[in-house]
Amino acid sequence: MGPVALKCTALVTLVFLTLTVTSCGSGQAGPLQALSEGGQPIVNGASVQVPPGYPADFTAFLFNPLSSPIRLLSATIVPVTGHFPAARLLHAGIGTSPGIAGASSGWPLRYVPTRPLAGGLIRHGQSNIIFAVTGPVSGRNYYVAGLKIGYSYKGHIYYVVAWSAGVACVTTRYRDPHFDACPGAGERTQTIVENMASHST
Repeated sequence: MGPVALKCTALVTLVFLTLTVTSCGSGQAGPLQALSEGGQPIVNGASVQVPPGYPADFTAFLFNPLSSPIRLLSATIVPVTGHFPAARLLHAGIGTSPGIAGASSGWPLRYVPTRPLAGGLIRHGQSNIIFAVTGPVSGRNYYVAGLKIGYSYKGHIYYVVAWSAGVACVTTRYRDPHFDACPGAGERTQTIVENMASHST
């Protein structure tokens, strides 16, 4: 079997809108924020089945409330609270179109173009952070709660969490019985990550 997505499911549909936002960060708060609605951070939740080591792609969201651009520096995995194997981050980019990776595989994504995150500028408003994770062992799920994004502003370095409940369901066999648990794992993970995000504000 070639390195293709075996099956995937997107658990939420998000629209590209101007939304009320709240700040979400680590340490001293900087200007960048997690995209929020009704005072709660938006959590994109999805699960996708992929071969071992192959990219599973998801989307997280940032909001820049300033009129000036902000330079991103780095991205690291935010693990899911509890005893969940953490996915390994392979790629992270800034989306250059309104499209998102709800639950996709492979990198780069032809239908969701990106530019490099490290050193990239994000302008006022919503930015989609497209990223790919993976895991090494067939028959296991690997989890991510989002990305911790480092960025520079006025000579200082700040961090903000862009939430995204992603599950890479790793298997070598199409219609593996393991996949039966993949959508359920995504749903459970989204509930946990939504709780993590709500307590971060």
